[in-house]
Amino acid sequence: MSRATSKNTPAVSAWIAPTRPKGKAFTVAELNALRPGPREYKLYGKDGLIVLVTPKGAKHWRWKFKLKGRASTLALGSYPAVSLAEATARLADAKRKRANGVDPVAENRRAKAGLANTFELVAREWLRVKCPELNPKTHKQRTDDLTRHIFPRLGPMPLAQLSTPTVLPTFQAIADQGKVHTARRLLQHCNAIADFAIVHGHLTANPFGPVKRVLPREVTEHQPAITDPKLFGELLRAIDSYGGDFLVVCALQLSALLLVRPSELRHMRWAAIDVALKQWELQAVEKKEKRDFIVPLCLQALAILKRLKSITGEGPLVLGTRGGHKPMSENTLNAAMHRMGFAKEVHCAHGFRASGRTMLEANLGFSPVMCELQIAHKMIGPMGDTYARHTYLAERHTMMQRWADYLDQLRAIRA
Repeated sequence: MSRATSKNTPAVSAWIAPTRPKGKAFTVAELNALRPGPREYKLYGKDGLIVLVTPKGAKHWRWKFKLKGRASTLALGSYPAVSLAEATARLADAKRKRANGVDPVAENRRAKAGLANTFELVAREWLRVKCPELNPKTHKQRTDDLTRHIFPRLGPMPLAQLSTPTVLPTFQAIADQGKVHTARRLLQHCNAIADFAIVHGHLTANPFGPVKRVLPREVTEHQPAITDPKLFGELLRAIDSYGGDFLVVCALQLSALLLVRPSELRHMRWAAIDVALKQWELQAVEKKEKRDFIVPLCLQALAILKRLKSITGEGPLVLGTRGGHKPMSENTLNAAMHRMGFAKEVHCAHGFRASGRTMLEANLGFSPVMCELQIAHKMIGPMGDTYARHTYLAERHTMMQRWADYLDQLRAIRA
C-alpha cells in the first residue's frame, strides 16, 4: 500500500455511507442531492430498485434477484441518462421476464452480442444448423441465391439495424427485374433466418414479415402439357419408336403410366417396389411434400420394370445409369422429347402429370378427388395426408389400370 493510500485510510475508515429506509420510493430531488464518498455505496428503493453511487459520482441503477436459486445483479442504466421513471419501467419489465423464467441478465448479454452479429453471419449459421437435411444441390442453390442477391446489400448489416424499410428495397429491386418468383423465394429464406435469430435472442421482431404484402403477385406458369387425346397418342407412338437409349424410352413410358414427378421417377428404387402388391412406395424423404405415398403399378408398368430388371437390377436405382447407381440426368427426358419433335413449349417431362390429371377426369370420368390423390397433391383438411397415402388405394389401382389401357387405345388412333 502506498503512503498516500495509508494517509487516507483513517478518513476512509471513519466515513459512514448514507442510508435510507428500504422500500421507500426514490425522488428526483433525492437522486440529484446524492454525493459520492470515498467508497461506492448502495441505496435501496421501492420494489428492489437500487442506486449504486461510485467515488467518481456516477449513479448506476441496479436490481438484485434470484432465478432458479442463483443470485444475479441486473444493470438498468445510469442516472440521469436513464431517468427514475425509465429505471422503474425497466425494473418492471425485468421482473416480468423473471416471472416467465427468462434470465434478464443473459438476455441483455445476447442482445449486446446481437449488435455484432451481421445478417450474413446469422444466415450462414442458419444454413449450417437448419438446412443439413436438404440434398446437396438444393443446399447449394439456397446458399448461392443468398450470396448473389441478399448478402451484398443486407449481409454486412448488424441485426439490430434491420427494419422493414431497410430490407424492402432489396426485394423490390429483384422483383423489378422481372424475377418475382426469385424475390418471393428469397423472402421465404430471410423470414426463416429472422425467426432463427429471434429464437436465439438476436432479434425481437421479424423485419421481413410485412414485405410479402407489398411485393407483386407471382403469375403462375403451368407446365406445358398435351391434353388432346389424339396428339397424346402421337406422343406415345413417338416414345415407343424412339431410337435412343432404352432407359430413356422406359422412363418416358413410365412417366405416362405413373404420373409421378420426374425427380421421383429418376430416383425410383428397386427396394421400394412390391411386385406382389403391384405398388411402389415412395418414402417422405423422396417427395416434394415430404409425405409417404403409394403409387399403384398397372400391368403395363410391371412389364416395363421386368425388362429393366435385367439391366439395372444389380444397382439400387430402377432408371440409374452406370449399372443402376447414378440417377438419370434431369434434362434427359425433355431433350429426348425435343428430338422427337415435341418442343418444350408443347410438352415436358413434368407435363405428363397434367395430361393424366386432365384426361382421367375429362375423358375417363374419374372424380377430381381421385385424380388429385393420384398425383399426390396435398388434400385440404386434417386427414388429407392420411387419405393421400392409403385411402382409395384399391380404387386407384383400378383407375390407373384403366388409364394404362386407355393409353394403349390412344396409341392405336391414327390421323
